[in-house]
Amino acid sequence: NSLISENKKFIEQLKSQVSEIIESNKNLDIAKTEQILKTIDSLKKEKKEFENNVLNIRTKINSLTIKNQEDEDIKEKLKHIEVCPTCLQDVNANYKNNVLNKINTGRIQNINQINQFVLQESKLLNEITELEKNIFLNEKQLQEMNILKIKMQGVEEKQKRIQEIEKSNILLNKDLEILENQLSLLKTSILELNK
Repeated sequence: NSLISENKKFIEQLKSQVSEIIESNKNLDIAKTEQILKTIDSLKKEKKEFENNVLNIRTKINSLTIKNQEDEDIKEKLKHIEVCPTCLQDVNANYKNNVLNKINTGRIQNINQINQFVLQESKLLNEITELEKNIFLNEKQLQEMNILKIKMQGVEEKQKRIQEIEKSNILLNKDLEILENQLSLLKTSILELNK
């Protein structure tokens, strides 16, 4: 009798666990899982594209910075040149000023472009951060759905276990009934022998 009541308690526990899992899996949708996978893939591609854009911008910034440094070197050399090394003519102050003005104008344009590129890079880096957050949230949701799938597989095993225990209880009840009948017969036999 105690084994049967223990089995009944165990069956109730299993049924409770099964109903909890089934309730939590109402939101489990295979199409939704596939959609999340597509979203993650799309977000990762977009992130990769933004990272490539950042790399291109950094390359352009470096190129402009190097150009400005080269222009600065030319300005320094030009200050000390009195005679043209190629044609051996005097380099007058007017010519030097024109060249320096042209170099300064180019440097200012380069600095403006660098500033624009830095702003673009900053925006892209912010967008990459947002994409990373979205990727993380989608991957977390996918992981939770995979856990639910695993729990659902456990439900099937628990339902089989419930059926096995219920069959065992039925058999135990039949055995108990047979034993009670035999006990009753034995009591009756003993009473008759005592007469």
